Amino acid sequence: LMHGDLISVHLFEMTDYNPAVRIGLDGSVQLPLIGKVDLAGLTLAEAESRIAARLEAAGMYRNPQVTITLTESPNQVVTLSGEMHGVFPVTGSRRLYDIISAAGGLPSTASHVVTINRPGIAQPIIVDLGNNPATSATANIPVFAGDTIVISNAGFVYILGAFKTQTAVPIRQDTPLTVLQAAALGGGPGFEAKLGDMRLIRTEGVQRKVVRVDLKKNMDGK
Repeated sequence: LMHGDLISVHLFEMTDYNPAVRIGLDGSVQLPLIGKVDLAGLTLAEAESRIAARLEAAGMYRNPQVTITLTESPNQVVTLSGEMHGVFPVTGSRRLYDIISAAGGLPSTASHVVTINRPGIAQPIIVDLGNNPATSATANIPVFAGDTIVISNAGFVYILGAFKTQTAVPIRQDTPLTVLQAAALGGGPGFEAKLGDMRLIRTEGVQRKVVRVDLKKNMDGK
């Protein structure tokens, strides 16, 4: 149970005790006869036991049988952010691929490394989806209500200059591009291109480095 949840409390064979209350920001509810009860973080069974113990301790009922019904829960959702956006209802648990599929699948700009932020866990959960279908089942972990799944950007290689198509190409850590592949994705060099003067500009920290590449030698397999 979490703040914002609306619950109905029932006592077996006691029709006069059936309050419907919403858990407040402090994690508690106000119930008839027993007052304030802290319920945040408890399961339904634990909350039932706590309320029953309070009713019995107050001398109101002997061995009360309490049943709680969760009638409304704005917290039972998983949130997608980053390169994908959405809020998806979850009852119990679902699998990571279920949520990604419900959002329409990974876009081409998305990294295959997914971060899951889970309430109560200090460190984020890092999941590498990979690109091998044979091992994909290991990445399909359960997700729970309250999780935030962050889909980061894959990063890009920018193809500029005397190429037939100047474009940005997403690149993933598990499937890096070669220079020839990047050139091919740019449609190949144009007629005005100097094949011996291709430049790879790379930023490392605050330093920018320029690497000269002879594309003709690459195309000749040298």
